[in-house]
Amino acid sequence: MIEIQWKGKIGYGDIISPLCYAHNVAQKNCDDVLLHMRWTHKRWEKFKEEDPETLDTRFKELWSICRPIHYHKVHIKQSFNQDLDWNHTNYFDDSAFHNIWFSRVRNQEIRLARPYVVMNTTQNHKQQFQEYDEGKQWKDPVGIDGFRQMEDVIHQKWNMDVHQVDYTQPISQVIDLYRKASLAIGYHGSTMWVARYVGCPMLVYSTKKVTKRAFPWAVVKGKYEQVEFQNINPQELRKEEPKLKNSSRFTSMFQIYIGFEERERKAFDVCEYSVKKNTTFSLPNMKPNIIRLRSQNIPEYDRDHGEPQSTDFTFTRFWVPYLSGFEGYSLFVDCDFLFLKNPALLMKYANPDHAVSVVKHPAYIPLSDTKMDGISQHRSIRKNWASLMLFNNQHESNKILTPKYLNDHVPGLDFHHLKWLKDEEIGSLPLDWNCLDQYYYIDDPCAIHYTEGGPWFGKEFDNTRYGPLWNKYDNERVEITHGRA
Repeated sequence: MIEIQWKGKIGYGDIISPLCYAHNVAQKNCDDVLLHMRWTHKRWEKFKEEDPETLDTRFKELWSICRPIHYHKVHIKQSFNQDLDWNHTNYFDDSAFHNIWFSRVRNQEIRLARPYVVMNTTQNHKQQFQEYDEGKQWKDPVGIDGFRQMEDVIHQKWNMDVHQVDYTQPISQVIDLYRKASLAIGYHGSTMWVARYVGCPMLVYSTKKVTKRAFPWAVVKGKYEQVEFQNINPQELRKEEPKLKNSSRFTSMFQIYIGFEERERKAFDVCEYSVKKNTTFSLPNMKPNIIRLRSQNIPEYDRDHGEPQSTDFTFTRFWVPYLSGFEGYSLFVDCDFLFLKNPALLMKYANPDHAVSVVKHPAYIPLSDTKMDGISQHRSIRKNWASLMLFNNQHESNKILTPKYLNDHVPGLDFHHLKWLKDEEIGSLPLDWNCLDQYYYIDDPCAIHYTEGGPWFGKEFDNTRYGPLWNKYDNERVEITHGRA
């Protein structure tokens, strides 16, 4: 378990940032996280006496709607009336979107008789802003007069209502307003963090570059210009969606390459379904990027098809680092796999020193002397290692895998023996991620590999150890496809 200690302060950003960061860390590292909030105030304390609720109430409300991680958890511990000498610990992720996460309550375009915009201004705490030193003035480059001019345009030209929000409203009310809003307009702070949390389209005014990082899909303006604002189409702002190009090792797992062979289309379909069923990605608009890997889809592929190869993806699998732009991590898997666990969990075994990580099967004798099409069965001490590979695409040794090298290098078996790598550059994955049907008997496997053939080849495979499991997934897939699930 990873423990993070955080100095708890009064703002919504001071609540939402650690919640989001903790979930981000848990997902990227495939581990539980303990978020220890060390609050400077007392448990029952309000920021202002006239506030409708305590800071503790607001924290618990925002925590209660945080989108969970289904395979790992974020645990919360609170200590009150403490003052740390630092803002936080274990803040070790320097990726651009280290503190992006989302709530279960999502903004949606609701057909209202009269749509509305939510505005978060300094109107009700202007004095507080004036008392800030110059280091805080970047947060509000508009001023009250500018926001009032905006409000007039929204009413008269956009034909929308305006709801003003700030710290004086109950947090549940603020959440509901942003959930139904067409747009959020405000400065870098206060309830705009709640707008981000629920995924509301945003127009933020700020003079610092950090704002674009904090609100990555927001339209950010450094100053208010009345003429420019009058010409804004609010519907165009609504189309702005999160563009989270996170280079962290977890995000790269959205790329899952599955080898495709027309004769094994059904196997591919079931494999793809099993990935989707067992994969949970919590960032909006980001689904597992499952890529159908076949030579016809690689324009540069020009390898001699005269070599013995049982499938179209025999050699295309080694193109993965090149196809991934030699960036991040990508997973390759044969189509005759069935996933029972989230493939993202493999990332806990990612090691920057390893170019490829595989299940290093002990030597075994294949049951048949031939493969598909009567091709002789190859025997090797590295047999089936390349059937599931976690590629560290950016590893220096993988940069040799260019189109020229991949097309021209012979013998082809060198690739399957991983001979472009040193032994120490090949990482190990647990056996249960490549559990060979008819060879291994594992009570709770993560992924089954039907290397000798599966039920899609005929009834004779229905009664193998894991044959019924494949049929179960296939039946589920068919029911969902036909709308009967």
